[in-house]
Amino acid sequence: ANDGILAKIDLNGNLLWHRYVGTAGNESLTDIVPDGTGGFMIAGRSTGDIANAGTVVVSHTDPGTVQMMAIFVDADGTPLRQSHFGGTGDDTAFQAGADSGGFLLGGNSNANFDASFNQTRNAFSGGAATDFVFVSIDANGSYQWHTYHGAAAAGDDISHLSELPDGRLLAGGQSANTWGTPGSPHPASGTVPASALFIMDAEGAIEWNGFYGPSTGGGVGVVSAFPGNAADEIVFVSFTDAETFRWSGADLHP
Repeated sequence: ANDGILAKIDLNGNLLWHRYVGTAGNESLTDIVPDGTGGFMIAGRSTGDIANAGTVVVSHTDPGTVQMMAIFVDADGTPLRQSHFGGTGDDTAFQAGADSGGFLLGGNSNANFDASFNQTRNAFSGGAATDFVFVSIDANGSYQWHTYHGAAAAGDDISHLSELPDGRLLAGGQSANTWGTPGSPHPASGTVPASALFIMDAEGAIEWNGFYGPSTGGGVGVVSAFPGNAADEIVFVSFTDAETFRWSGADLHP
């Protein structure tokens, strides 16, 4: 079994404190953001409510399965509150971000959430593989809404989530198939994975999405992305073993 670990060091690398959180099952902590009060909100996954992770705000609905998790801690790492989101599938939060006074968890899911999470903005694709999934929570950790984006035919894996200066949300990852109404078509849908970039409004609706990658050879996935120097630019980084890439139907070469 795995526990999550949280630690703090000084600028010389000296350990100041550390905390373990977990059950007899498998727990992981995957991302951390400031909560605006001196503490932090931590994203991860859990297989049940955690005895040493603070007050349960939203309980795990299906103990034993993997669900998305948010843990709030104070400046010293003491757990204050915990919330869990998901269903009977495999739901993991890999990214965390601020969202209009609350927080957003970004991850992957391969099934519908439990019926108690009833504010679904966009439905699960229905396939056997994973979709991108996003959960909006308030500053206390209470559920507000969730949404899925992706294709039923193959997996979608998240690797980036951030808030743009105008309050919209920027996400990125990898998609093996096309989905949505892409501004830049998938270069090899169903054959080779491509980098997926998309912008959502504050309620999780897609405003733009696009794909970048090779038409043959090795696939790619967005590692990270940020606003550029201009208000209408996005810079992202990725990797591949192919020599030719395609954006908006045009081949780009090294």
